[in-house]
Amino acid sequence: MAVFSDIRPIMIDRDSVLRQLQKVGVDLGASVTFSPLTGGVSSDIWLIESGAGKYVVKQALPKLKVKDHWAADVKRNLAEQAYINFVRTFNPRAVPKILLSDDSVPYFIMEFLGPPLQNWKEKLLQGDGDSKKVVQAATLLAEIHNQSRGHQSLATRFDHLDGFYALRLEPYLVTAGKRSPQLAPYFSAEVQRLMTDRSVLVHGDYSPKNLLVSDSGMVLLDHEVACWADPSFDISFLVNHLFLKLLYHHRSHHAPQFKLLPELAWHNYFAAVEAPDTDLLQRKSAKLLLMLMLARVDGKSPVEYLIVEKRNWLRNFVSKYLPLSEAEEFEFISQAFISELDNQ
Repeated sequence: MAVFSDIRPIMIDRDSVLRQLQKVGVDLGASVTFSPLTGGVSSDIWLIESGAGKYVVKQALPKLKVKDHWAADVKRNLAEQAYINFVRTFNPRAVPKILLSDDSVPYFIMEFLGPPLQNWKEKLLQGDGDSKKVVQAATLLAEIHNQSRGHQSLATRFDHLDGFYALRLEPYLVTAGKRSPQLAPYFSAEVQRLMTDRSVLVHGDYSPKNLLVSDSGMVLLDHEVACWADPSFDISFLVNHLFLKLLYHHRSHHAPQFKLLPELAWHNYFAAVEAPDTDLLQRKSAKLLLMLMLARVDGKSPVEYLIVEKRNWLRNFVSKYLPLSEAEEFEFISQAFISELDNQ
């Protein structure tokens, strides 16, 4: 009988986890430790350690760990596994390996990814503005979008608009629009657009916190928002986070390098993506980018690293530029962002 030790009460059935691992030939031995892994708000994630090795168990939560009420269907666990399995068909090193997948249990088990892989968000916040990582992230995203475009079976398998609305549109765009009534019509129209424009497999949380990086490549994590949707969401989501890191590092000695990163990601993605109308996709993505900036300070999951003064600056920036016709031009937004920062 295994002896368990854990840091805090555990939601999952530990005996069930052991039985599932034994099904795939893993003998954990006599002593097993369950330790919580931090960093996310939507799932309970546990590290299993034993003499046999390290494994990760992930179970989706019905209510996310944020201040505002935020509920979502736990079946997104299945969507995450399906996304991983799809990406592994053309780029297996870009996602974790699933060790156990069983629809009868509310979790799945995957390999533990440790050093030399490091969390990209943490490296960016520490001031590591490595342009190679930005290029890798942008081209990986384009590859996933390209590989999925036109696959009707994927459109059916990932027909999860209800989950996309619950996990992204409502907590980010709908909530931010309500908290800035003068901009609400823009947010409302964008939500309607994103509910109807659907052409590729979208990750839904394509940000530095979900990318592990090393000198040899990167691994994409946290795929539970995956759905058939518009590619503008993913590229805007990524580039927005790079602008937020620039805002965080403004007036530090890291700022010059970080000023280059949003445009680097944008141009490398659009150089690689195979879209029917790239110009249209760029216009849609640019306007959505402004809305996501506001959503990450006034939505249900605000970034934790921006001080009040910088959050207020971002609110003022979006309020000034979103109503302009040039809001659909990325170059205009990027230049205005940097200029306003430098002149404040």
